[in-house]
Amino acid sequence: MTDSGGGPGSHPSAGPGSGGSTFAGRLQALFDERLNKDTEKKFTPEEVSAATGLSVSYLNYLLSGERDNPTMKNIQRLADFWGVSPSYFFDSAEPAGHASAPEVDPDLAQITVLARNLPPGMPRATLRAIVEGVAALEARRNPPPRRGGRPGSA
Repeated sequence: MTDSGGGPGSHPSAGPGSGGSTFAGRLQALFDERLNKDTEKKFTPEEVSAATGLSVSYLNYLLSGERDNPTMKNIQRLADFWGVSPSYFFDSAEPAGHASAPEVDPDLAQITVLARNLPPGMPRATLRAIVEGVAALEARRNPPPRRGGRPGSA
């Protein structure tokens, strides 16, 4: 029996654990390899949906390969969530199991998606000012270690 049960447009290389070179394979690899820091378990389509604004059914279509041509906006949402470049989904130089891909912080991924949905102008400028203020406070609380210079040198 060779039928994998996939729908029209499904790709054999898009199955779980395949990590192939298709969009579906690369997306599946992220689901397979990345853990939610809060639960120490793999992300579910429901969690990714809540953070990105993409529907669970659409994510499942992408994972199965039934939809293989997402808009750039949706690719960017997924890339932001997973902490990868949008080219990750296409660039043959960056395979799906790329060991140096950054850890995913779901809070930052969701903040990024929400920030991208803000209208340009004052709302984004206000958010930037808030984030810069928090970063400055953290820098004062936890100054970076000095590099082997004289005491008091910068």
